[in-house]
Amino acid sequence: MPKSHEVRLTVVGTDLFAAEIHAGSDAARVDWRSDYDALTYDVSKVPDDVRTGVLGWLEHFRLNFDAFDFAVTPSGDWVGDVRVQPVRRVVLDPEQDGPAHRRAPR
Repeated sequence: MPKSHEVRLTVVGTDLFAAEIHAGSDAARVDWRSDYDALTYDVSKVPDDVRTGVLGWLEHFRLNFDAFDFAVTPSGDWVGDVRVQPVRRVVLDPEQDGPAHRRAPR
């Protein structure tokens, strides 16, 4: 997926802190964690639909803190980190038979 940059969004209560992460190397463009020296940062404005979604997530799970990663497309769309989404889908869907719904044997 083409992306212009990534965003790490940290939420504390109802306060959202969004940091743009701009990759300056080929390795960092694939995974920004692979080349910290090639990164630059900036503050980002959070789109209303993203704000609503992440605050709903925290409210649903009665959390006061979480962090989210997004890729931002050249047209400005925020796309949730696909590596995390399957985990969240299992947690969010009580009908799904995933690891989050299995109890360890006693």
